[in-house]
Amino acid sequence: MVENTQQINYFNYITTDLTQTILSHLPLKSLIRCSTVCKQFRSITNNPSFHPTAQTTPWFFLYGLNNISCKKNQSFAYDPLLNEWIHVPKTCFPDTLLAESSISGDKGLFFNTAGVNFSLSPILKPLWFIGGLVDMEDNLGVEIYDGDLNSWEICPPLPADFRSGNSSQSLCSGLFKERFYVFGIYSGFVSSFDLEKRVWSDVQTLRPPGVVMSCLISCGRELMLAGLCNDVRGHSFNLWRVDELTMEFSVVAIMPSDLLNCLFDSDGDDQFASLKCVGYGNFIFVFNEEHRRNYPACVCEIRSDSGECRWRRVPDLPEPVNRFHKVIGFCSTIPIHRILGSEVV
Repeated sequence: MVENTQQINYFNYITTDLTQTILSHLPLKSLIRCSTVCKQFRSITNNPSFHPTAQTTPWFFLYGLNNISCKKNQSFAYDPLLNEWIHVPKTCFPDTLLAESSISGDKGLFFNTAGVNFSLSPILKPLWFIGGLVDMEDNLGVEIYDGDLNSWEICPPLPADFRSGNSSQSLCSGLFKERFYVFGIYSGFVSSFDLEKRVWSDVQTLRPPGVVMSCLISCGRELMLAGLCNDVRGHSFNLWRVDELTMEFSVVAIMPSDLLNCLFDSDGDDQFASLKCVGYGNFIFVFNEEHRRNYPACVCEIRSDSGECRWRRVPDLPEPVNRFHKVIGFCSTIPIHRILGSEVV
């Protein structure tokens, strides 16, 4: 009996549609590898109609700046599906950022606002576009940039309540249901800008009892508040669901105490000053920007089907990790076609 040593390709026996469905459930890192396996896989992953589930899952980015030498700057990206960090090439980010820089990310783009400058860059592909921005520290002015038309529109500045004791560094923002929300991290002031009518809403106060600092985050179909509380039972990190019409809130999850404790290594009153929080979609990331703990982080995934909140610790950053004078964290989805179209894999 002659042994058949010919390798069987079982994908030849299934339809292209089924192959596409199978590939669509893979993490991005696995998709990149699959795209190099054969022409069929490459054709499927490069097709504009291919929309894998993974590209709707936001990655968590940490960008570390060293004021002494830009050669020590480092960038990391965390994929929640694989539960892994990767090193991001330095060329994907600017060498220097001003102290007043405000950073965010969305759909594979890295945004940097600093004084009179604005820039955006496709993550994982070194390309920059420069424009102008009203000085945020003077009157907290607002402009909207239309990427399709490559033009700016001057909008009414933030309501006067935000101009007293606030700066762009003490504010967070998010887009939810065609409204642009701005929130005071410490003041609890909140206002939304109607993108259709081009007007700001009245300023309201969103401040749960005992809250020390908090961030307003657009999570899928819900508006969420994430923040640190201090009461007679001690510190806790809570998540609240917010009604966008009434600004009423209700607790949906509390970070397990062992996870909160792993973010800090002291009992001082200022130990929580380095706590930062960012989120996108169904994920909220909480991290410590202090070097001595190697920038530990936790993540909460909010299940779309049940609303269940699952907390877990994010793995340590991959060594080596340099010492940074400033750490910037943000979330962004990463389109597969942007990665496959770049040299970075």
